[in-house]
Amino acid sequence: MIDRANRTAPAMNDLLGGHILFMFDNLSSSLPQHQSGALKIIAVCTPARSPHLPDVPTMSEAGLPGFTSFAWFGLVAPPDTPDKIVGKINKAVVNALRTADVRSKFLAQGAEPIGNTPQEMAAFLDRERALWAGVIEKAKLKAPE
Repeated sequence: MIDRANRTAPAMNDLLGGHILFMFDNLSSSLPQHQSGALKIIAVCTPARSPHLPDVPTMSEAGLPGFTSFAWFGLVAPPDTPDKIVGKINKAVVNALRTADVRSKFLAQGAEPIGNTPQEMAAFLDRERALWAGVIEKAKLKAPE
């Protein structure tokens, strides 16, 4: 697993130190800095405004229609996992995400727990693959050799 903080921390230090003018970051990392007044979040990259920042526009509202790019997390299993097992795990996770305690912990960090079905997650992953494949193709990006 890659520790996101190892990549975010140097950029955040540069932003707070005035060495860079802006950065794209996850809300969970930037929200405490915003709440303390150390930085100002000028837009969110999600399709809708964040409930944590109702006065902060989306990128679409700020002048880049259709621009979305946000961090998400999902629980996955090997492709040969029996549907019965997937269903059992999914039910337990969704039930946990719906509890007030778990939900409040996610929300306090700027994350919005969804807890959807395996089919909804598969459809989301298909849309993400298509979106980023298009971006990679348009930008002519190549993987390093």
